[in-house]
Amino acid sequence: MLTDNEIKTILKLFAKYDCFTELMWNTNLDFAIICSDAFWWACADAEPIESKEDIQNLKLALQDCGDSGSDGPLLYCARRRKMRPQGAMYKYIDKTNRHLFDKCGPEREVGFLNPHEQE
Repeated sequence: MLTDNEIKTILKLFAKYDCFTELMWNTNLDFAIICSDAFWWACADAEPIESKEDIQNLKLALQDCGDSGSDGPLLYCARRRKMRPQGAMYKYIDKTNRHLFDKCGPEREVGFLNPHEQE
């Protein structure tokens, strides 16, 4: 369970980078990043934020994606999973950040679960 200070840190990060649409939580204040359809087609999906280490990794992902941080939550998920998003997602990722996602895991084979090649 996250401490009050860790929860505050998460909320401050999302406020700083203005990316609240990717954040979800429940009544127990368990936090996760929504990444539906990013890794698999037609899949409701989320990656948890469970520890101080996760918070540091989230902060790094947001920083690595620059001032806007818009790609940061997805980068956190990709790094945590050690997996690239499906190729169809790359058109939504800022071109200056795509190399960061390429480092998250091996190139995915194009097929039913990864229907499009990266641009």
